[in-house]
Amino acid sequence: MRHFAAELKADNWQVTYKIAADFITPLQDWIAANKITNLQITNPCDRPFLKLIKSLDLDCEITFLPDNHFLWDKDEFITWANSRKRLLMEDFYREGRKRFNILMDGKKPIGGKWNYDKDNRKPPKKNVRIQVSDIGNKRRGSKITMQGDRYQRLLEKINNRTPLTTTSLNNRQ
Repeated sequence: MRHFAAELKADNWQVTYKIAADFITPLQDWIAANKITNLQITNPCDRPFLKLIKSLDLDCEITFLPDNHFLWDKDEFITWANSRKRLLMEDFYREGRKRFNILMDGKKPIGGKWNYDKDNRKPPKKNVRIQVSDIGNKRRGSKITMQGDRYQRLLEKINNRTPLTTTSLNNRQ
């Protein structure tokens, strides 16, 4: 971040850069020192950070601005997903290509094909379960590491997960 702050300063942006033990104290000090009455923040895509920001007791109003880091915002995606019987990335990519006229020739994809998956991959074998490799652990000289345990728990969730539905998307808001 310090390099980014230096770049912004070099471009004549007003920047306050602090290294601190916590997030809230320097933010509160900055709001007071600059007499901020309305803090404008890009809507965080990270839910825990959004929850943190909303929980802060600041001496100013907070305004969330749309996040322009993605072509689709969360509400647009949820609206699209709710209109679907199935949720496949393939369908989402096709809709995005049409919507933003990416690699399109009128209403058809350039080259006449939406993708070349059949040419590029074979389907996975049936009933394959993902296993954590212990190659990295052997290199570090330990049989099991905390990192390996975390990956194993993640893979267990993936192997046992239920299909994503629009209901589960709506409950994630």
